[in-house]
Amino acid sequence: TVSEVRLAKKPAFFLPGTRSQDDQRQRVVELERKGLARAIDPGDVARAAQEIADGCLDQALLARMRAAYLGDVFEPGNRRAAEIILQCAHS
Repeated sequence: TVSEVRLAKKPAFFLPGTRSQDDQRQRVVELERKGLARAIDPGDVARAAQEIADGCLDQALLARMRAAYLGDVFEPGNRRAAEIILQCAHS
């Protein structure tokens, strides 16, 4: 998942899909904007496969993604939600 990749701080290539409860495309595009991952259009399977293979072999791209994670601050939503609930409970 997007969250697990961010927690692992690893370069990733996503083929975002449509989900009823989550806008994965929006989350993945945001990661790409930050230089943490690449969003690959899944519409053309052969092209998507080639982009992923090329990306995995592109050492400069992978190094840039790893470097971008050095400045990335990620707070998982579930942890933050739990903190807010605890704050409300103690109020």
